[in-house]
Amino acid sequence: MVRGSNLWITALVTLYFLVSYLGSAPFSFHETNIVQISVASGIGMIGCLYGGKRALSTLIVASSIAYTAAIYRWESDMPLLPAFITGALVPFASYLSAFLWRQLFNPGGLKFENLIQFVLLIGIFPGLLFALIAASDSLYGFYNGIDGYLYDVYELTSTYTLSILLVVPFITSGLRQKNRCSISQHGACYSLHFICC
Repeated sequence: MVRGSNLWITALVTLYFLVSYLGSAPFSFHETNIVQISVASGIGMIGCLYGGKRALSTLIVASSIAYTAAIYRWESDMPLLPAFITGALVPFASYLSAFLWRQLFNPGGLKFENLIQFVLLIGIFPGLLFALIAASDSLYGFYNGIDGYLYDVYELTSTYTLSILLVVPFITSGLRQKNRCSISQHGACYSLHFICC
């Protein structure tokens, strides 16, 4: 299966849907329906990195359905439109991460020297933008209320960033197949592994 092909995008989006739905419905730790670890955003980043806008459009559909189904399963009498809208916006953070990755790290991959830049620009920045939007459904969807908004922003930013950190070894391993990996790239991967575990 060739990366970026229609079959590859279909398989990736199916995996994204399953991880998004299963990650947000049965495995959430508290009443705000947020999980601490989810790799959906990282999967979305890989999809957008290799599939571009075609992957983004299918991720939007999959994410909207997954978020709406998860809220419905969590509490069927809650308004579903806020979850649908939030689900539609979530893949844009993955697309932004993929776009920034292509601009900043694609030529040589991730190196130890630019690890902080990676965490801030590829993980935290898009994660914070996503969290500001996603946590706002707590306000207008009446899921959590205004008191938990800032906590949700923090929690969602952390979850998104961790998701991106968990998939970086897969991205860098794809680059390694094309080029020989430098000691600096190995150091970055080992450092990310240490941070995540």
